[in-house]
Amino acid sequence: MGIFMMYPDAMQWQAPDTKKLETNEGATVAIHKANPHMRVYKCKTAVTAVLAVIEKELEKRGIPIFARFDHRKNAQEVNLELRQTVVLVFGSPAVGTLLMQRNQSIAFELPLRIAVWEDENGSTCLAMPDMASLAEEYGLSDLHAVGKMQGVLDALAASVI
Repeated sequence: MGIFMMYPDAMQWQAPDTKKLETNEGATVAIHKANPHMRVYKCKTAVTAVLAVIEKELEKRGIPIFARFDHRKNAQEVNLELRQTVVLVFGSPAVGTLLMQRNQSIAFELPLRIAVWEDENGSTCLAMPDMASLAEEYGLSDLHAVGKMQGVLDALAASVI
């Protein structure tokens, strides 16, 4: 298992360090070698538009955004260059707490976060955790909250890919 690179036009976009391509629910998946707990999607629109959609979706669901890290802006403040790269940190304490009650070390993975960036070809990418593989690592696969969290992440991805 690795990072899931999902995008509808696979022949046009090949992620680096991928092992193979598969078809999964109408999207093409390239499996990355680096991190077994992350999915990466190619988005249809620019970074700013993707973030606006995701922030609106989170607001509609009543899920608070705890932090927004604009890595490009931070780089510019120290006279360095970086393509657009933003991380949103968000979550529901009512859901995340259920996981931590069972295994507090999952606190390292919470709250949830997503990264949105412009790659070297000008494509917008969205990265987010794969909750099933994370839950398995922490012995939490049987908790209903894991599926609920993945459902929200999947809906966020579907709104921008």
